[in-house]
This record gives sequence, structure tokens and C-alpha cells, in this order.
Amino acid sequence: MTFDIEINKNVSAVGETYASVMRKMLKKMASDEKAISLLSSSVAEPRDLLKKLVSRCFEDAITTRYQSVMTGNNPYLEQALAKRYGVSERNILCNAGVTSGLAFLYQTLVSPGGTVLAERPGFDIFWDFARAQGVQVDYFSRKAPAFEIDVEAVLSAITPKTRLIVLSNLHNPSGKLVSEEILLRLAEGAKERGVIVVVDEVYRDYAGVPDNATWSPGKTPNVIRLGSLTKIYGLSGLRCGWIIADDAVMDAIVPVFMKLDFNASKLGHAVAAALLEEPSEFDAFVDDEISRSRPGALEELARLKADGIIDLETPDYGCICFPKIIGVEDTRALAQWLVEKHNVYTVAGEFFGAPGYLRLGFAIDPEKLKSGMQRLTEGVEVFRQKGVAAG
Repeated sequence: MTFDIEINKNVSAVGETYASVMRKMLKKMASDEKAISLLSSSVAEPRDLLKKLVSRCFEDAITTRYQSVMTGNNPYLEQALAKRYGVSERNILCNAGVTSGLAFLYQTLVSPGGTVLAERPGFDIFWDFARAQGVQVDYFSRKAPAFEIDVEAVLSAITPKTRLIVLSNLHNPSGKLVSEEILLRLAEGAKERGVIVVVDEVYRDYAGVPDNATWSPGKTPNVIRLGSLTKIYGLSGLRCGWIIADDAVMDAIVPVFMKLDFNASKLGHAVAAALLEEPSEFDAFVDDEISRSRPGALEELARLKADGIIDLETPDYGCICFPKIIGVEDTRALAQWLVEKHNVYTVAGEFFGAPGYLRLGFAIDPEKLKSGMQRLTEGVEVFRQKGVAAG
């Protein structure tokens, strides 16, 4: 006997996503001996340091950091995060990462009829998660090449139905930093209109830990910050993330979290606690990776700009950028062309809501990066000569 399985129509309406495309590319790369990846949006996983840390935590005796996460935060992780970000332990809710945190906030804070106001270009889960729940998404523009936030334009886009403003800092996909002044102005204006501001800070610490003197739950009670170890330390495998929010927000969302979410890893959060208590070796690793890859990346990007391949205002921090590809509108077709003809892997701007751009990640070996950028140059030139999707 057979039966039809009906998928939620809202979910079915979500087309191909960044995640689905990345999975396809990673699978293809595994069998592509000539592949060069310009996908690297974080430092490499620090496996030697991770092995050393796990051994220290479990080789002789099980670390005291190995605590249950069923009844609340791992207390050692909570304390380490509070110290790192200069907030009260009460203002922290640990979870499995930014993705799960964002999904939880949408489920909890956006009722039927409510809307989300999301940045564009931006990470597609900002709108796809909402659409999958049947929530309407409105947009505000972060215009190239600086991808700054026009506070007045964002506030004017708020409607009586707006429940959340969602943005990233560092901006994904451009890597640009939003100033504390801009964020505070946005938070204050949104507060006057009864709207919560959700900030994805998964890349933020590449620019240094935020200064809590101006950016704290008490001063910005309508701001919810999301973070994780995935990008800043290359440790997605620990499944460790957190939400930082004001007392009133925590009073509202923690009881819901305790009803619906038990995805955090006891093991992962124990290791994360040990790392954040003594992060110096991992911080040195990150600094070394960025200082090794970034100078060559800036040199190559400057060359591409001088050669008329891209238009770009280079971000000051991190290891991603979002150049406009001059003369190309369909960058999804271009990205596929680059894979098939030149064995170089990039992410099309379409998956961030911005056709005509590519997101490039450059936290890789400098020689490999140089070769990848040369392939990118050659591929774009041939693609434009053939007139495929040229603008």
C-alpha cells in the first residue's frame, strides 16, 4: 500500500538555498582533484588544537566542564561567555548555533500575521526560515559597495506588522562592519516602534570582541545578539552557539526554549567551555590564519579590480568579500561555469539576494588563493566574451 506524503506548502515554496548549493558543491569538490575552493568563509578547523583540548578534558579524567545541558546552560560555558562579552550570566542562553537560534526566535517571537524585516543582500536563511513558517518578509537594502545601513530607510520600512529586524555584523556576504553608532541608532528607533532587532554576530569577533560599554542588554533592551564558535574559530563541529539578550527578553523566551529545544550537545558545550576559559592558543591560531591569507587576498582583489573584473570596497576584517562582477548579471550561471570550466568554486550572489555578485572566501593557502583568483579572472573573461548573461 502506498500513500502520498504532503510537504508543508510554505516549505515547498522555498527554492534552492545557500545550504543546498553548498552541499552539492562540497560533494562535487570531493571528487574534483583540480578543485580550488573560494568558499572558505572561516578559518580552517584547528584540528591539532582541538585534539589537544579534548585530550586535556577527557584523557586522564572527565573534566568538571562536562555538565548536563538539559536543565539549562552549561554553567562553565555561561560564565566564560559572560566574561568574554561583558554581560550578566542571566543574559545568555546557550544553544546549538546561530541557525537553530534564529529558527527558535522566529517560532517564538513572530505570530501569524507578523512580518520580518530583513537585510538584502543577506544570508538567505533570514527570509527562508520565515517563509517556511508562512511569515511575510519585507526587505531593507544594504547598498554596494560599502553595504552600510541607512537607519532612516530601515525605520521607514517598519510597518505595524513588523516584529523583527534581522541583520548581520560582520555583514554576510560582504564582511563589512556596522559601526556601534549605527546599531545604537537603529536599536533606539526600533524600540520606539516596538520592534526587536536581531543581530547575527557569527563573524563579528574577527573585528574584535564588541565593546559592551555601548552595546549591552541594559542599554539596548530590544536587541538580541546571536553568536557561535562556527566562523570565528572554525569549530562548527562543537554545535555551540548562544543568544545574548535583555532580562525581559530572556524572561519571555527561556521558558519557551525549555519546552521546545534540547538540541545542545553536552560534549560540545563542555569542550567549548574549556576553550573559552583559556582561548589564547585558539586566538593565536585565528590571528595566524588571517594574517597569512589576508595580505595575498587583498593584493589579488586589487588586481582583479584594476583589471576590470570586479568592483569592490574591501572589508577591513575577516575572510569574506562580495565583489560585483563587472559585465555579468547572471552570476549563478557564472558560478556554474567557473566550476565546470575552471574548477574554481564560489557562491553566486543570487543566494544572498544580489545577482551580479559573487561571495568569495579567502582563508586558504596563499598560493592556492593566487591560483584560484587567476582561474576566476580567466573564467570571467571567457564568460563575458561568450556573452552569457552579460550586462
